[in-house]
Amino acid sequence: MGWVLNATSEVNAQSQYPTIITICTLLSILSSAVVLARLYVRFRARGLAYDDSMSALSMVFAILYSALCIAQTRYGLGLSLALRPDANLLQYTRVNFAGRPIYQLGISFFKIALLISYLRLLSVLLKLEIRLGKKVGLVAIFGLGLFTTICSIMRYLQIDRIQHGDGNSTMLVMWGTIEFNVGNMVSSLPFLAPIFIKKARQYRSKHSDDYPAPSGRSRSRGLKSDHYKLKDMSHGKKTDAFDSTNNKSRSGSEENILQGNDGIVKSMTYTVQVDDEGGEPSSCNSVGSIRA
Repeated sequence: MGWVLNATSEVNAQSQYPTIITICTLLSILSSAVVLARLYVRFRARGLAYDDSMSALSMVFAILYSALCIAQTRYGLGLSLALRPDANLLQYTRVNFAGRPIYQLGISFFKIALLISYLRLLSVLLKLEIRLGKKVGLVAIFGLGLFTTICSIMRYLQIDRIQHGDGNSTMLVMWGTIEFNVGNMVSSLPFLAPIFIKKARQYRSKHSDDYPAPSGRSRSRGLKSDHYKLKDMSHGKKTDAFDSTNNKSRSGSEENILQGNDGIVKSMTYTVQVDDEGGEPSSCNSVGSIRA
């Protein structure tokens, strides 16, 4: 037995049910993920508002409508009117009529959510002092709402095929499903823009550390594998820059980091006291330096 009930294998082969099931399933998952992410962001930020409730209701109705569309393929959706089994007519009609109010209500919910978003964001969007790229991106997201209008027009054009053609309502249902789910995504995408911007900044910051700093500049933290070879510079030489007798520290040593362009220099002064024969102490200072 094939997918279409009470149909021959030849009729099952002509049915477009695989396309309908694939589009309904993928769009439902994608739009639900976008709406749920929008609700999570809004809840964590300032709490849910009226447009969030409308968007959530629209998501639920979209899932129900997609499920009913898939159910209709079992009774003949995806076939021309002449190829649909007569035994499925009653059940197909019931499921088809059950989906109509769900479609109308769900479409209304997402359009209300979209209109509320338009009234609250769009009126001040052009006045914001932001970079042109961000402004164009936000306007483009709202412009996607026009795509749902195109879907409505394409859906309307299928009515003539149903009434005066072969009666196949596959594309009517498909355009309705696309309009439904894309509308849900369009009404939720503006609220996810801050997350995309944050992730993009983190990505750029992460990969910028992989490049070495230019010559003459301080080394960045990304150069973690560099090694330095220490050399002894104490050969009886003395220099005023490292003489700790002028500026002694509690530990008797001092560190001079990045003196000029010579790297890292550490100097220490050692004092040795010796009592001579007359009982008078004498001292000798020695300066040692290690340079990276």
